[in-house]
Amino acid sequence: MERGKRAEQAVCRLIEEHTGWKVRRRLSGRVDDVGDLEGVPETCVQIKSYQNIALGMAEGLKELPAQTAAAGATYGVLFLKRRGPNWAVVMSPETFFALLREATA
Repeated sequence: MERGKRAEQAVCRLIEEHTGWKVRRRLSGRVDDVGDLEGVPETCVQIKSYQNIALGMAEGLKELPAQTAAAGATYGVLFLKRRGPNWAVVMSPETFFALLREATA
């Protein structure tokens, strides 16, 4: 199984464990790039699993705004694979503050 597919499946399980939402990988071969997963409300999820985490973050953050818009999503987040079973979630400051406002409303 390829590295990207394993990473996507791992993030699906992680989100499901923490939220109970049924999340799944998007089918490959789409003309429009709307993120890697479906089932996260109002959110475009991009996943990168690179040896060079800085490169993964740079590429993911560059792609994320267009993917979020194409998906019609309110939020866009990037899951970055770290060593071992560890993940980091990265987003723009605008997304962070929007989520923070919503959480404290």
